Amino acid sequence: PTIGDRVVIGSNATILGPLEIGHDARIGSGAVVIKPVPEDSTAVGVPAQVVRGPHLSPSPCENLSHGELPDPVAEQCRRMMSEIKRLEDDLARVRKSLGDMGREPIPAIAAPQPSEGNGQATEALPAVRGEHS
Repeated sequence: PTIGDRVVIGSNATILGPLEIGHDARIGSGAVVIKPVPEDSTAVGVPAQVVRGPHLSPSPCENLSHGELPDPVAEQCRRMMSEIKRLEDDLARVRKSLGDMGREPIPAIAAPQPSEGNGQATEALPAVRGEHS
């Protein structure tokens, strides 16, 4: 085989025949290469298939910015905090109405402090409650 410059060949990869592996190509571990691999491409599998390269459009998964993916747990926490805020406001209105009628108000319930977790829920809490830092 003719191996170009800056080629990475994974462990246990096999290149069979008088093939050309282009510059900056990558061959996956355990791949069995039986066809030429173009420059700046990645080939994997048995037999090896080119899965990435300048002539191929990237798959949607390759374009993901993982730091910007939605966090369903944090989103659910935001929804729950919003609902808790709404319920607290409703309870405050009921307490005020009872006070206006001369009735004894409902005793307040001490809310537990949220655990720190990764900090996202406690960071979102003031925004959900309409508080400004």
